[in-house]
Amino acid sequence: MVQGRGTDALLPYGTYHAVGGAVTSWHEFAQAIVRTAVLQKRLASTPLIEAIPTSEYPTPARRPQNSALAPSAELQAAFGVEFDWARGLERAVQRMAPDHVTGSSS
Repeated sequence: MVQGRGTDALLPYGTYHAVGGAVTSWHEFAQAIVRTAVLQKRLASTPLIEAIPTSEYPTPARRPQNSALAPSAELQAAFGVEFDWARGLERAVQRMAPDHVTGSSS
């Protein structure tokens, strides 16, 4: 068991998904990346991003039917941490060199 800092909350030892903010799909996440890149003038235009079901994306590993990025209420409660993937995304796109993004207007 792992005890949260300054709390009595206990969590089983293991790996936790530490995403925060609104629940989003991988497709919505990709759209947000492109939208942010266009707003920050890292991309000149918005490409079409098609959603595909997991069944059309074959991988050697078995994939879950629903792999939405959802925040961990357990981590937030036990450790008092809050994440916001959208704010992190804005910072990450800002830090990208313009020549690392296809179709950059710079």
